[in-house]
Amino acid sequence: NPTDRIKVIVYVEGNHDVSALKRYSQTLSADNPDILDLSLSKEVAYVITGGSALKHYIKHKHLEGLGKPEVHIYDSDVAEYVTAVNHINNEGNPNKKAFNTKKLELESYLHHDAIIEAYAASGTNFALDPITDNLDVPLMVAEKIYSGSGSAWADLDHEEQKEKATNKKMLLNTKAVERMNLDRIRERGAYDELCLWLNTIKEFIR
Repeated sequence: NPTDRIKVIVYVEGNHDVSALKRYSQTLSADNPDILDLSLSKEVAYVITGGSALKHYIKHKHLEGLGKPEVHIYDSDVAEYVTAVNHINNEGNPNKKAFNTKKLELESYLHHDAIIEAYAASGTNFALDPITDNLDVPLMVAEKIYSGSGSAWADLDHEEQKEKATNKKMLLNTKAVERMNLDRIRERGAYDELCLWLNTIKEFIR
């Protein structure tokens, strides 16, 4: 990085989280230009820490030598991620800030109408009840689609169900998030939390 362009490193669990954060920030920034648009920022780098890699980044501080501020954003559905966030914040390092999602996971911030519309655009139609904060949305969508084809969801073992849920994350974090307008973001109670994450990143860029 000879130009030293990168000002802050954002740690997330997976690639789909990066996609969702960028799309949410576009929507929020279009309404309020003071909010950081991650899709345009050249000063933010991303590190994917999902699975067993997380503990190595936290324990061994692999990238601390770069001297860059860090913002960590992890789901709250796995105890390891909650522990990691507590550990980072308890370091007392002013250049590090970590968050767990207040809802179960990033997909839990979606509005059910956004999901319905995204899948309808791809030719798959189904009905959904309103999303609740502790709902495993990818799993629910996977079950809806699989059961809608006339197959029995209960006949699948846990790993098969999990795999089908994982396969739904790409569309949920791209096409469904694209349909998350301000009204839907606010209805899901997500506006302030998303702004907090983005403003924290922006402050470190400054």
